[in-house]
Amino acid sequence: MELNFQEGHMNVVSSTCRKFSRRHDFDMFSMSDYRSCENCRHLNGENQCEKNLEEGRRNLWKNGKTVTLAIESSCDETAAAVLLDGREVLSNIISSQIDIHKLYGGVVPEIASRHHLTNVNTVVDQALDAAKVTMDEVDLIGVTYGPGLVGALLIGLATAKAYALAAEKPLVGVHHIQGHICANYI
Repeated sequence: MELNFQEGHMNVVSSTCRKFSRRHDFDMFSMSDYRSCENCRHLNGENQCEKNLEEGRRNLWKNGKTVTLAIESSCDETAAAVLLDGREVLSNIISSQIDIHKLYGGVVPEIASRHHLTNVNTVVDQALDAAKVTMDEVDLIGVTYGPGLVGALLIGLATAKAYALAAEKPLVGVHHIQGHICANYI
């Protein structure tokens, strides 16, 4: 698939079907100018132009911006978010433990850690799914390193390190209090 920005139209992209060399122009934001190529229906019933369009959209939606996967587990909530250029929230998933800790009159660190361990991978998967982002599209991983409950922080850190190592992405440690301050910029 060949993708080119048309001159004078920064948001219009051209897609050329590999099989029939048919050219399609579409607006990458509204998709209003895209029309399916009937000649591109293959024997298996799949439309290659639609596949090419989806591939192009995945590659172009970032438009040079950084995609960050953020993981937070400093106390009694497991959270993961996907951000575009640190300013636009694509998804924000939070698993709260409030009901669990109510029974004890406050947060019990060991119980919080165990619930983080149970929830963290599901929360990260839900954040990626909600943002319609794959780990290949993530540019870096941010994680809270402190201050917070030691056991809870260890779960988030270990998870973020595992994702970063497996996906070969840079890992950025975030100070919990600075994170609260920087949240005001979003």
